[in-house]
Amino acid sequence: MASGFRLPVRVAAKSGSLVGVVRNEIGLISNPDGRRYAAAVFTRSLPGSDDVAISGAIGTATALAVTALREEGS
Repeated sequence: MASGFRLPVRVAAKSGSLVGVVRNEIGLISNPDGRRYAAAVFTRSLPGSDDVAISGAIGTATALAVTALREEGS
């Protein structure tokens, strides 16, 4: 999740997986303006899939969602 953001945005996240097929991550994204967003991303893949690519996709999906929420709330 953190891969989708740069400082000064802070990310506190926890990930979990099940037998290399399920990869989930939940976290709190804290922006310097005080706005915070809770996020959860759930994935499912084939055994042996590229974990780095999955992590990148989780970061990208979270960043896109938070950006959309920030723009809507402006």
